[in-house]
Amino acid sequence: MVRQVAETCNKREVARAMDKTKQLYTETESKDFDDPGADRWRKTRNEFFSMSLKDKLQWKRRVESRYPRLDRLAES
Repeated sequence: MVRQVAETCNKREVARAMDKTKQLYTETESKDFDDPGADRWRKTRNEFFSMSLKDKLQWKRRVESRYPRLDRLAES
């Protein structure tokens, strides 16, 4: 799922947070300020916006090499 989101250019900041924290929070869940996991996820997601273009591209390439494509998972 991380690779799919990263490749579609749809919410790459969410894909990065999923990649780094190994968790997924909905928009509502991520606003739970009493949950340390949600706080870490939110901070990681927001870090994406301050990354340089070079760092974003390096991260995307790493994701593409680390995670299989969804269509390949379905074939196996």
